[in-house]
Amino acid sequence: VPISHGEGRFIAPESVLRQLADNGQIATQYVDLEGAPSMDAAFNPNGAMWAIEGVTSPDGRGQDGPQRAHRPRPLPERARKL
Repeated sequence: VPISHGEGRFIAPESVLRQLADNGQIATQYVDLEGAPSMDAAFNPNGAMWAIEGVTSPDGRGQDGPQRAHRPRPLPERARKL
């Protein structure tokens, strides 16, 4: 499974986490084998708070996250000519 966490560990004040949850903006989370959000390093490699891997904006647009693992990006024009 591709993991892109680097500096992307999700950290926020508890009030923001609650607001994201209340607004349905938590899009993806690191989960254990039973599908429960997990803080275990075996499932949540960067220790993201509330095991959050990806969120959406208030209007529902996705933020950077798992889409990079399966959605190829077009090459820049310069690279296509090589």
